[in-house]
Amino acid sequence: MPPEQARGEWDAVDARADVFALGGILCAVLTGSPPYVGPNAAAVMARAAKADLAAAFEWLDGCGADAELVALAKRCLS
Repeated sequence: MPPEQARGEWDAVDARADVFALGGILCAVLTGSPPYVGPNAAAVMARAAKADLAAAFEWLDGCGADAELVALAKRCLS
């Protein structure tokens, strides 16, 4: 989920959340992991609320997929 949704900022959730979801799906397909991971649901939600995508971007950079597809996934998550 996008950071604004994780923070409960429902007025800010719009069509961009769908674009973010596409990026999340691409991240999972390309890397084998969702954009946010953690030891429990609370940790994952905290990473989502902070938009902590550093690990996901690192995984995407190293996944070996076509550079344009990686760039698309990163743009969708941004």
